[in-house]
Amino acid sequence: MRKPIVLFVDDEPNILSGLKRYCRSQRELWDMVCVDSGELALEILANMKVDVVVSDMRMPGMSGADLLETISVRWPGIVRFILSGEAAPDQTLRTVGRSHRFLAKPCDPEILIGAVNGPLFKKGRLDAIGEVHSTSFWDRLVSDRQTVREILLLLESESARESEVANLVKQDPCLSARLLQLVNSAYFGRAIGTSSVSRAVGSLGLERFKQLLEAGRLGNALSTGSETRELKSERAVSVRLARKAAVYVSKIVDDPEITELAYSVGLFLQLGQNDNSSNGIASAAAAYSANLLGFPAPLENALTSLVDCPQNGRDENDRAQCISDAVLVACNQAA
Repeated sequence: MRKPIVLFVDDEPNILSGLKRYCRSQRELWDMVCVDSGELALEILANMKVDVVVSDMRMPGMSGADLLETISVRWPGIVRFILSGEAAPDQTLRTVGRSHRFLAKPCDPEILIGAVNGPLFKKGRLDAIGEVHSTSFWDRLVSDRQTVREILLLLESESARESEVANLVKQDPCLSARLLQLVNSAYFGRAIGTSSVSRAVGSLGLERFKQLLEAGRLGNALSTGSETRELKSERAVSVRLARKAAVYVSKIVDDPEITELAYSVGLFLQLGQNDNSSNGIASAAAAYSANLLGFPAPLENALTSLVDCPQNGRDENDRAQCISDAVLVACNQAA
């Protein structure tokens, strides 16, 4: 069986030496390749099947943003991480939608290794239940054009409140997931570790959120016709389940964070679903995404448990109850 290959790109020799030392313990699990420029990275990618790329941002010649943008187009199935110190806002903006996580230097070796191992081996376990395919499904997820328009219109008002914006964001699974991706990594500051869309909006800030929307970095491009109607129907089902699951949880525990967690689990259930998805309440792609993007463990664990929970014959209330139960179990495991 072929071992996965992880490609590290950094122009600092000391950084590459440290990475080799940190990752030596993983040599039985995956092979490591190190290069000191984006140009050399592209040569490697053209001649070798690479599974994960971990790149610095600021490098002479081709920047990390340029590199990951090229990879996302030519090899969209590759897992793409930024490992960098503070970067210019315009460069960071360009990595949104082109990378899966942003890990800040200095990075704890265990966090780095966990970030790499998660998508490599979680995908294999979930593939046995329902096809996850490659990470490229994440790049194809789109936000609802009408929701994006409503948010932008609201943001034009000087009196716009974060709570109002969050309520609109929570109507769209893709937009909510992309927002949680940003605040659970170090794209625009310290990762805050939250499953709450409301808290994520507050952490990112309305001005930056508006900038990302206007730049088209949050998946806000929607097809038209029958596909649009189908997507809208799926979103409506997800929102109903999210609301019901949040109500069920709130009757058991008086904790806004857990209630928001239940809402997010219900909202993300069918992210990346396709014809080969499992018959579980959650799609395997949704659980994989939670791991790939560095979502908090309770959110990831709840989605994973629901992949193996059959939905056949269950009505919406029953499915919402299953979500509530999975969330409470996941929270107890994390306690």
